[in-house]
Amino acid sequence: MSNLERKKDKDVKDKTVKDKADKDKAVIEENCVREKTAGTGKGANKVHSNAKNKKALKKALVGAGVLVYLLFILISCLIDFQPGQEMGLNLWGFTLDMLKILPCTFILIGLFEVWVKQETVEKHMGEKAGILGYVWAILLAGTSVGGVIVAFPMAYTLFKKGAKLSVLFTYVGASGVCRIPMTIFEASFLGLKFTIIRYLVALPLVIISSIFLGNHLEKHNYQMSEGR
Repeated sequence: MSNLERKKDKDVKDKTVKDKADKDKAVIEENCVREKTAGTGKGANKVHSNAKNKKALKKALVGAGVLVYLLFILISCLIDFQPGQEMGLNLWGFTLDMLKILPCTFILIGLFEVWVKQETVEKHMGEKAGILGYVWAILLAGTSVGGVIVAFPMAYTLFKKGAKLSVLFTYVGASGVCRIPMTIFEASFLGLKFTIIRYLVALPLVIISSIFLGNHLEKHNYQMSEGR
């Protein structure tokens, strides 16, 4: 065998060995990727399963609490237990009030979602609104009826349209402080001076606490969960 043939034979063997080594390396890398992907999938499934279990447990606890409460009221009515009967009457009155307020509220919120553009909310109550965003929040809260019961679903709608968190907290807080019907009722019984002093004390506290809370949540990348 000539030197040239020997060299060619050696080159072929070296190439075969190199191709086999590259193939083995590719197989090993592919197996590693599969193992990592499988581990990540198992971890994600485990996290999702834990979250689902916690949610189911929370619903079960809430349902059990409501059931115990209703049973307590029922037993109180049967044995003529006065505090339990009063709790039942309060629950009935509260339920009737909700039935009067909530249907109209959800209709108005639905119309607000359709008629008011997202650009409008972002301009007046978003990140670039500045101090005027808090002014708009207080004015909107003042014209609301139903207090925080109406304020919470409205705040969620504003959040979806781009309102800033601190402005939303101001809106919710002001809904319990400076509604126009409540203000008129208060001023007629306790006097205009008392109402003005309460506004001067309460509104700055609402705005300051809203700014602190909003900034804190934004630093921690808070995201409001989707409503269901």
